[in-house]
Amino acid sequence: MNVKKIIAPTMPEAMKRIRNELGNDAVIINSKVVYTGGFLGMFKKKNIEVLAAVDTVSSKKRTPSVSVKEIRQNATYESATKESDLSSQLNELKKLVENMSTKSDMTNFEHYPDEVKTVLLQLQAQEFEKEYINRAAIYLTSKWKESSSASIEQVKK
Repeated sequence: MNVKKIIAPTMPEAMKRIRNELGNDAVIINSKVVYTGGFLGMFKKKNIEVLAAVDTVSSKKRTPSVSVKEIRQNATYESATKESDLSSQLNELKKLVENMSTKSDMTNFEHYPDEVKTVLLQLQAQEFEKEYINRAAIYLTSKWKESSSASIEQVKK
């Protein structure tokens, strides 16, 4: 294991020197701010002391089987496929919600009496808004219940 202590005015400069002297596999063990120089405790310069090490045995044994470029390409491909999968799932959900809302509009009248249902279907065929159709359904159902033997013509009134 190769250990090196580097003193530099800034951290980026210290990192540059570590990479030059120890290589890209170097690991920072410790870093701290130190003051150097000065006269009678005054005019000291602020520096950074970095203790870095590199394992010479394991760095020689390790040889990358995959290049950095291949790793980046795979990561980009995987993120793109995940995004496309998510967008396709989102589109499917949108279609399901639209189908459910359309079906609920069409089958919403099944629990109404036949006389009221025919009027509501006519309103729907004339493209009335759902809110008005629901209001009409409540009103017509209450009218139909008042006179249980009401015909379609009486319900329409």
